[in-house]
Order: sequence, then structure tokens, then C-alpha cells
Amino acid sequence: VMNRLTNVQPSLLDFIPPTGFGKVAHASRKLREFFLGCGDKEVVVITGAGLSTESGIPDYRSKNGSFSTGHKPMQHGEFVSSEAKRKRYWARSMAGWKPFADAQPNVGHDSLVKMERQGVVSAIITQNVDTLHQKAGSRRVIDLHGRNDIVECLSCKSSVPMSTFQEEMLAPLNPTWATSAAGPGENLNL
Repeated sequence: VMNRLTNVQPSLLDFIPPTGFGKVAHASRKLREFFLGCGDKEVVVITGAGLSTESGIPDYRSKNGSFSTGHKPMQHGEFVSSEAKRKRYWARSMAGWKPFADAQPNVGHDSLVKMERQGVVSAIITQNVDTLHQKAGSRRVIDLHGRNDIVECLSCKSSVPMSTFQEEMLAPLNPTWATSAAGPGENLNL
């Protein structure tokens, strides 16, 4: 049985960060050893916020993340049971969706695409909702927590791109809020 890694570009598995990144360099060597040791076994990669921070998307649980400043994610039950909570959710979305939409994949996403195309990585499971894996070109992605680029109606199940929902539906209903820095979320029109 031929090792799937025989034809992998050496530079892809030999990446060692520049001097000064000792822990990262050590981790890179360990990762290389892991992939080389996999042989013909399928490799599934699990990613989280740390991969997207290089693309400018803030993480959630670090000492500077929104969780540490008091933000707690809204649970589905809260969203469906309270109009006030839905308004707050969409107000926060109006303020924060654009940086997510504009974010671009980074070298980590690109490396995973290359490994997928070379048969090293068979699938990606991500906690991230930013769709940067898909933007980079990964095809076998499981979005564990959903995606933030699509809005689905909870009643009829029709869906629209988030950009359409934000720009063509919410923004015209809330023209002053959309341009406000803080925005009175409780007064958001839906």
C-alpha cells in the first residue's frame, strides 16, 4: 500500500516558523511527524477560533475575548421565545456581521486546502461559523455550530444570504441604527 504522503509537497509538511517562534516551531515539527506517521489512514482536522484569529476574527474565550467582557451567547430557546432577545441578537448582528463577511482565509486555511487536495486531509470539522474554510476552497467541511453567511426562517425554512438579509431587509428598516456606533438594539425594527 502506497503511503498517501509520498507525493505531498515537502514545503507543506516542512513549514517551520521564523526564529522566535520556538513553541510554534516545536508544534509544527510534531504536526509533521503526526502526518507522516498516518500513512494511509484518513485524517480529519478539527479547528476552532485560533485558526481564524489570523484572519482578523476575534476569538471568544481568550482573556480579551467577548466572553471575558461579559458577552454570553444567546441560546436557541431564548431566541425563539423572546422578541426582545431576537431584537438584541439582530442588533448585535448588524454591528458585527461585516467584519466576518469581509474576512479572508489565512495561510492555515490555505494549507488545509492543499492537504485536502493532496489526499492528506479527508475532512474538516470546525467550531467556527465564519466559512473561511469554504472561502479557501475546502470542500468537506462540517460546520459544527452552523454558518453565519445564511439566514433561515424558523417558520417556513426559506433562506437568504446574510448579506441580503442585512443590506436589503434590516438596514432599510433601521437606517439610523445601521450608521450608529452603539445603536439602540432594543429599538431595532424587524
